Order: sequence, then C-alpha cells, then structure tokens
Amino acid sequence: MAIQRTGKFYLWEDAPLCPSLGIETEKISACVREVNKKRYEGVFGCPVFGFKQDNLNFLSDINHIRYIHFWEINLKDIEALYYLKNLEHFSISPKLPAVDFSRLPKLEKIIWHHKKTDSGISNLKYLKSLNLWRYKIPSYENLEIPNTLEYFEANWSDPENLIGLPVLENLKELQLHYCRNLKSLNGLKNIAPNLEKLVVTRCKNCTDIEEIKKLPNLQHVWIQNKKLL
Repeated sequence: MAIQRTGKFYLWEDAPLCPSLGIETEKISACVREVNKKRYEGVFGCPVFGFKQDNLNFLSDINHIRYIHFWEINLKDIEALYYLKNLEHFSISPKLPAVDFSRLPKLEKIIWHHKKTDSGISNLKYLKSLNLWRYKIPSYENLEIPNTLEYFEANWSDPENLIGLPVLENLKELQLHYCRNLKSLNGLKNIAPNLEKLVVTRCKNCTDIEEIKKLPNLQHVWIQNKKLL
C-alpha cells in the first residue's frame, strides 16, 4: 500500500482495482469535486487519512465508482452505498450496518467482515473473489455464497471442517488462515473438484489433509510451513 499526499489530496495509485482518491471529512466537498473532475473510479478512507464520519452520503455524488475500501471506521448510515450500481470491489471494516449485497449487482470481489444480518451475496452473478473474515459460526452450512467463485479465502473462521460449503465448480484457489478450530479438509473434493491451489497457514489443529489426494487438478499446495506440491 503506497498512499501519498499528492497536492491537496491523498492518492493511492496502486490500489487493487484502480487509482483511488482518499476521502477526508474536513474537505469532503473538495474530494468529491476532485473525483468527478479527474474521473477517479476508486475511493478509500481511514481515520489516519482524514476520514472521521459515520456515513457514506457523499457516494451519491460519485456514483460511477467501481472500487471502495474503508477501514478502522464505525459507520451508522450506508444507504448511499446503493447508488454505486457499477461497484466491482467492496471492502469496508469493521463496523457498519447490515449490507444487502444484492443491491450491488456488479460486484466481482468482496472483502467481507461477516455479520449474520448481511444478505444477498448468493445472488451475485459476477462474484469471483471472496475474502471472509471472522465467521464465528461452528459450521458453514448456512453460509450462502455463489458458485461463480474462483477464489475463496477464510480468515479467523470457527468451523472444524469445510463440510457445508456449497459446490464451487469454478473455484481455482482456496486459502485458509488463522482458522484455529479447523481440524480436517474433509469434503474438499466435493466442494471444489477443480481446485488448483490450496494454502493453509496458522491452522495448527488441521492435521487431516488426506482429501488433497483426491483433487486431480492441484498444482500448488502449501500446508502450515511446508510446500507439499
């Protein structure tokens, strides 16, 4: 991450999807004008970079945006988020009201700090990448995600195994990190029959990995601190 002040504004030239402008609360109108003038397609915000408000109302004036990333914030009002009909990449953490992802139909990547009240991810037709954080439910049975996923990552999740995840025929890469309850990779062949890359780190209780032998397309396997393939 190389965020630098360029002139009057914070600019993130190498943001994941496109160059993005920082939104600063004390000069929010100027930030909005700059986004529209330079046609930036991404915005970001964090208290360290001057974002100190509890709403996203400014988004209604820059509804062409494709990328958002806000972190270390506490939002109370996100209704203006739904003006972003072209939004492709979503990342907001850690505190915000429930999100209805179905109202953001062009999403391709979500970094999701899980809340039970969130909805609509399973309705997304173009979602390719999902980073799931802090899934504090003992089973994946009720996790609704679309079969369009090509990349799935779980961090700090509670389930002991992968049983309950839907069949993800398009999934090419699976990463599991800090899932301390994870004991087994059972079910992986049925969940991700075409998996090519598997990375498991900081999951010290995951000792049953026999399932990887049933995956014919695997090209890269990293378990804990060892490269197995």
